[in-house]
Amino acid sequence: MNDIPRNSFNKMKPTPFEQDEIPNRSQRIVKGYTDDQEGKDIRDEDVVRPSNGKYTKQGSPETNSWQHKSTGRCPTYGTCSFCFKAGPTGKKCTCTYGNYLILFYRDHVVDSIMIGEMFGEELEVAKADRMQNWIRTPMMQLNSDCCDLAMRRKVNKENGDMDDDEKNKLRLKHLEPIWNLKTEIFQFV
Repeated sequence: MNDIPRNSFNKMKPTPFEQDEIPNRSQRIVKGYTDDQEGKDIRDEDVVRPSNGKYTKQGSPETNSWQHKSTGRCPTYGTCSFCFKAGPTGKKCTCTYGNYLILFYRDHVVDSIMIGEMFGEELEVAKADRMQNWIRTPMMQLNSDCCDLAMRRKVNKENGDMDDDEKNKLRLKHLEPIWNLKTEIFQFV
């Protein structure tokens, strides 16, 4: 019944990896890193992000090319899961509540720098000598409810003297570009 010889499992060899691709070993994220960059901010030419500054389709030639710049094969910057600030993917956010995660909407990678700007948040710049050993790429889906909650927290924190109707109008004004972005991406699905 069984065509596989009993001792053949002992002879199976693991999948060979390139030296710089050994899984679960810390490795420098920036492939073009040089020793003179230690402790410095990442160079603009080493930043991985959608070329249009908005989004790109997952599995496109563009996302496939990211492996030439990054061992993480993903954008340099992620979005905080709590405050929607942009910062180095996989790192804990300075707000202390969330982590910077790669943002997806359906099958598109969304540019976290742009989302952070829409939220009026300052970018936390990545360092050139960052390391990673992710088993799974840190990511999340762009969710309207989470965007709304983050914007409510921001508006309430920064505009305590406003009445609720004014806060609501301001919140909706800030969320409109995000809804427009989702509509723009949705037309490609």
